[in-house]
Amino acid sequence: MWLVWRSLDSLQPFDDPDSWILFGFSPPGFLLGVLVLVPFVSNRRFLVIRAVALVVAAMIIEVLVVGLASEFEIIPAVLFGTILIAIVAGLVAPIKITPRFLVYVAGAGLISGLSFHLILYHVWNFFCLNSCPWWNDVAFVSGWIVWHMAICAAIYFGRRRPNSPT
Repeated sequence: MWLVWRSLDSLQPFDDPDSWILFGFSPPGFLLGVLVLVPFVSNRRFLVIRAVALVVAAMIIEVLVVGLASEFEIIPAVLFGTILIAIVAGLVAPIKITPRFLVYVAGAGLISGLSFHLILYHVWNFFCLNSCPWWNDVAFVSGWIVWHMAICAAIYFGRRRPNSPT
């Protein structure tokens, strides 16, 4: 609980007028929920409630990951967020959470966290040497895209399909 409070406390979205988190609304989290998580809802019962729950959970987790990344390091924050998103998707969508599913999700979290780190801290410094502000936006957007696509691939390939033997 301390970790959640500390990460949310480090955000302070109202101090920065250019902050993209407004009253807890996270556009990357909204896109993650709508474009990545909602298509995995297989049970049509309570479809709207499940979809809204996934979108809200994705936005909350995105805010949490940003706070954790600002407090600690980006790779463990993205790994933690990926596992948390997959577990929420598994419970709400519903998707059976198996060891295979968790291995795919953990691999996606590590790979996307590492790529996010490389894009932000190495590619960005190589091209701009911290002097061009437009590259910051490009780096963050490309990092979010890699992370969201890794989550999508992990959930898709890690879940048990109806015709699979185990």
